[in-house]
Amino acid sequence: MTLPDVCGYKARVLATDPGELVRHLSSQVARRHSLVACAGIRRLGAQPLSSYRFQHILIQNRLYDDLDVAEHDYLHGAVGDALVALYGDYTDEVAVQFARHDEKAGATAKAIGYLRQAAERAPRLRADREAVGAPGGNITIQQMKGDLLLRQGMEHAAGAEECFRQAIAHSVRIEAKSWELRATTSLCRLWAAQGRRREAHERLSAIYGWFTEGFATPDLVDARALLEELAQAA
Repeated sequence: MTLPDVCGYKARVLATDPGELVRHLSSQVARRHSLVACAGIRRLGAQPLSSYRFQHILIQNRLYDDLDVAEHDYLHGAVGDALVALYGDYTDEVAVQFARHDEKAGATAKAIGYLRQAAERAPRLRADREAVGAPGGNITIQQMKGDLLLRQGMEHAAGAEECFRQAIAHSVRIEAKSWELRATTSLCRLWAAQGRRREAHERLSAIYGWFTEGFATPDLVDARALLEELAQAA
């Protein structure tokens, strides 16, 4: 389950009283076992929302990986439904979270709809850097939208390529090389599927060659694997 975990909708998924869940997270999970930490409290209208984050990404990954495919789909769908019920008219604020849960639950069309909603909202918030975890909000939106379009079939390749190009342009604008690499990898994987392997290899090699460390990170591992695949097919 992705974080931050907001107690209001998490409690609905678990059929647990929100107050009881907050006490358990703060006293047992946070203070006694040091697995999570309170990330703050905000209000959605009159509804208080308490946020918790895992103390380390490895804890989150371990718990997530312990779930089987059926549990993944069910929990993502349940959290998505609870988010919709909780946020009501405020869905713009968490549209990307909706999209992520719907994507994991296999509801691709719904996920794309929420990404469009988030993309429409992002320009209004860019000035005060609130757009979906800015400064990378627009990049995340375009990257996810492109990936989801391709899952619907190669007939959406043109739209997906435009999304990846926008993600790259945003990354270059804010000098975010990691995001640029991720979007470029997606673009080059699309080009490879279209038979544009040499062009893909040259484009991906250029951004991959910029990095001098972090080669064990998922994005660099993914990029390197694609480069090797493109080189073999050349």
